[in-house]
Amino acid sequence: FSKYFNIPELTRADVNTCTSGLVYLHIHRAASLTAKDTDGKSDAFCKVKVNGEKLFKTQIVYTNLNPVFNYFEDFFVRNVLESDVTIEVVDYDAMSGNDDIGRVKVNLKDVVPKMVNQGFDILDDKGKKAGILYLTAIFRPVRIFPTTEDITNSFHDNLGAVTYLQ
Repeated sequence: FSKYFNIPELTRADVNTCTSGLVYLHIHRAASLTAKDTDGKSDAFCKVKVNGEKLFKTQIVYTNLNPVFNYFEDFFVRNVLESDVTIEVVDYDAMSGNDDIGRVKVNLKDVVPKMVNQGFDILDDKGKKAGILYLTAIFRPVRIFPTTEDITNSFHDNLGAVTYLQ
């Protein structure tokens, strides 16, 4: 992943120093999904919630139990150690309404500063495994209120100063 992006190596101590920042999320693919359509397939997409708030969804991958989403998104968190991401995997149905396949919940404190292409069990409403979802998440600390030492690394916009930690 870092061969495509210039991402500095961070330690857990770096994260503990600054817990606010950006999370870069890559939803790679799902594998072995439960079939929800009469043809034995599913038309899967993912809905992503951060701390219970719906933020975005992936494209639909039609008639496939092993969909490749290859979806990238980033979002800001005030405290990565107290944040979670819930990804709901859903079967799209134009006529009868969508069917839930299952969900994955990731506590970000367990995966920062980064996890790469890690598989998570998708669990249905009864706790039964409904497939595997492969994710990458990388945390980039950003101070919303910089300290005096950070001023040299900051830039100013109309809303104030933001500091990107090196």
